[in-house]
Amino acid sequence: MGQLEGKTAVILGAASEGNMGQTIARLFAKEGAKVMVAGRKEAPLAALAAEIAGEYTLCDITSRAEVNAMADKARDTFGRVDIAINTTGWGLLASLEEITDEQLDQIVDLQFKGVHHFLQAFVRVMSAQAPTG
Repeated sequence: MGQLEGKTAVILGAASEGNMGQTIARLFAKEGAKVMVAGRKEAPLAALAAEIAGEYTLCDITSRAEVNAMADKARDTFGRVDIAINTTGWGLLASLEEITDEQLDQIVDLQFKGVHHFLQAFVRVMSAQAPTG
């Protein structure tokens, strides 16, 4: 029996081959968790979900509506959510002097506002469910 047997997990940011999100999803599934992977690219998410006998959904973390829909879908699919992990990110490799306002807005939306949306959505879903023993 795995360490996560009977647990459910949502992992956002699992749409790129070999990234941290995919690695975590595979490990959690191996340890017995029911896993939903999410991100912006359907084909790799569908393939990963099939590989780990999990679920997938599309989600752009910069969209509050999509993040809320992902959290609700996970709750509705599994009946509860025990673990929620966000592995999204963007490496803006430019010198400080070269960063444009558009790039700055993108990074703030992804790595600050998006994280806030993610935390709000899963606190809402997780705090509404009954504790397990």
